[in-house]
Amino acid sequence: HWHGAARAPNPTGAMLTTPAAQNEENAPGCMAGCQDGCKAIATCWKPLLYAQPWIALAPIVAAPKKVTPMVYTPRAGRFVVAFCGSGTGHMTQTLAVTQLLKARGMELAGIVLDVDASQKMIDETLAPLGVPRLVLPAVKLVDPQNGTVPTIVTLASLVTGLHQLKKMYGEIEDFFKEARAEVILSFWHVTLAYYLRDRPPPYGARISNVAPQFALRSLEVRELHFWEIIGKATIDVMASLFLQTGPCFSLSATPKPDSLPPILELPAPATSFYPRLVLCYFLAQNDAIRLERLLAQYSINGVEFHCFTADALTPPKGRPLSLASHKKQRALFRHYFEQCTGIICSTGNETIWEGVSRGVPVLTVPT
Repeated sequence: HWHGAARAPNPTGAMLTTPAAQNEENAPGCMAGCQDGCKAIATCWKPLLYAQPWIALAPIVAAPKKVTPMVYTPRAGRFVVAFCGSGTGHMTQTLAVTQLLKARGMELAGIVLDVDASQKMIDETLAPLGVPRLVLPAVKLVDPQNGTVPTIVTLASLVTGLHQLKKMYGEIEDFFKEARAEVILSFWHVTLAYYLRDRPPPYGARISNVAPQFALRSLEVRELHFWEIIGKATIDVMASLFLQTGPCFSLSATPKPDSLPPILELPAPATSFYPRLVLCYFLAQNDAIRLERLLAQYSINGVEFHCFTADALTPPKGRPLSLASHKKQRALFRHYFEQCTGIICSTGNETIWEGVSRGVPVLTVPT
């Protein structure tokens, strides 16, 4: 039945009403069965499409029948941070907040990451912090070669990852017992959210979740196109797990309810646009390959291009690369960022916000 298709159960047992469903109640004249307030049959399918991931994953996102709190004594001022993925956005936010809290006298007790984190990232940025690390299964959103994976792959990886996670419950609880964290800060670590929903920290400890993805909840389904609806629904399903663990805050460049300003390493503003250097950062290897071929065909004199990807590009047969290719590494990336006069990057948030703060033009490429 279409009426109510955009509503899904939330952890309290009440109905989670989407903006589209709210619009329906204020849209007299909307066609029978229409959910999105569009008053046109051409878009009546949108709420039904949005509801599909919710229906498919209802057993996962439903509130657990039994909740067993972890047993440990929180120590004041100790905190654990968590982030996911192979990109730099969530990690940079994690590190920035870690530095802020340590400057205020708090003690970092542990880091939770996932299997997608590169060894280079771990060695360069996490190992020097000198605290225990816990690696959990990942939810696959991006393929390092081709970009965003099909939604069915993301949903399947969520199911598979949670199955693997349940086998690690003892190891996870031991990690938190040793950490004795008073505060758990999660920067979009989905599998950890699932665990914390089943095994919340003891009384006296608290969880906060921070990620730009939480802002997608405010988008109205009726205003989106097909793939945008699929993406929003997938992210909203995962966000529902976080909502069951503690308060959730989005990151936004404009004031919004339950949001924080962008968390980033504020770069030095550009004072000159010469010499010209374009910094490129892609989550998908194929995007870098396409750019390299374009530059080989249409060379740009007087502009230096430095491109960072999961792995350095292989020079094609018969000619050198048309750009400087680098395996993703934080120190070298920051070195060229401080010199860049333009940025080409995958869609995201951190690099874009930093580019705007630096005052250079930014071109984004959908992942």
